[in-house]
Amino acid sequence: MWKNISTYLNKNRFLNTPLCIFFCFIILYFIFNQYYFIAEVIFYIPTTIYIVTHYKRLLSRIKKWILLGFGVLFFFSRIYAEKSLSYIYGIHPEYLNYSVSIYATLVALYLGIILIFLYYFVSYEIKSYWWGFLSFFTSKYQRNTQSLEFCFARFVMIGMFSLIMPLSYAEDLLRDYCIIADAYPVSDCGEKYKDVVYIRKNNAQCYSIKLTIPPVFNIVEAEK
Repeated sequence: MWKNISTYLNKNRFLNTPLCIFFCFIILYFIFNQYYFIAEVIFYIPTTIYIVTHYKRLLSRIKKWILLGFGVLFFFSRIYAEKSLSYIYGIHPEYLNYSVSIYATLVALYLGIILIFLYYFVSYEIKSYWWGFLSFFTSKYQRNTQSLEFCFARFVMIGMFSLIMPLSYAEDLLRDYCIIADAYPVSDCGEKYKDVVYIRKNNAQCYSIKLTIPPVFNIVEAEK
């Protein structure tokens, strides 16, 4: 169905720009009338359609990124993760092992998704200005700038970016759970309890971590 609609609109390109303006008007109308949820649902329609119709291309980009770029990103992310976890929790680096690799993986995935988004955004902007310039000389590129996909590209970009941003918040939420990967129930930091694990902070202190959701961190004095 969508393919037929897209084909029709691309054959009648003069309809795409008014359709885009009307789409903006509809969203603004619902926002001004405080129907924020409806406005949000409508706003994400182009992004949803793009992801559904281009998922093979997106998966191909992600696979190439995993094969070619993940190793490099993971290397730098691991350096950042070790220093970041040590600074935030005050834990000496020698007590951080598995948590660094887990947190580095999350950071690398987040950065990779941002880089994929930037690739699409920058390539779109370059095409936009280049085709806009060439449209003064030939109608071929004017037809490109009036295509349905091109007219709604900015909505897709903003929609994809807004989906990426919450990943940063999720990364922060999962940070405490990463530390648990290096914590043990049996330790010289304290007595053994069913729902408590320990990780040494330095030679004089440890973290006592209660395994709840979210985990609860307490500092205990424990000379090594």
